[in-house]
Amino acid sequence: MVKRLILGLLVIVLIVLFTLNNTAPTPLYLVGFTVNVPLALLLVIALALGAGIAILFLIVPAIRERRELKACRKLVQDLERKLNEAKTADATAPQDEVPPSLTDSPGFDDVEG
Repeated sequence: MVKRLILGLLVIVLIVLFTLNNTAPTPLYLVGFTVNVPLALLLVIALALGAGIAILFLIVPAIRERRELKACRKLVQDLERKLNEAKTADATAPQDEVPPSLTDSPGFDDVEG
């Protein structure tokens, strides 16, 4: 835990130093007007937008797959329930009589073998 804290503080110090060294105003041309913003802020905004778009592209398929998995699990549960019902119904159903064997058939003894 201490290593993570030290690493986090180091990253924050590097970001602050980067920001202080890149305070020169940079023109940002938008649709119809121009804005002067510090270069560091422009880079942070670009990184944040890129990360947000990447997260969206990762989350949407994950949500879709989770929904499909939920539907498949429900289908499996329904099929297992039906299988158990069929097994129970088969066990409680009256069994058919076993047909007599061929040796018990009339006239079988008459044949010489």
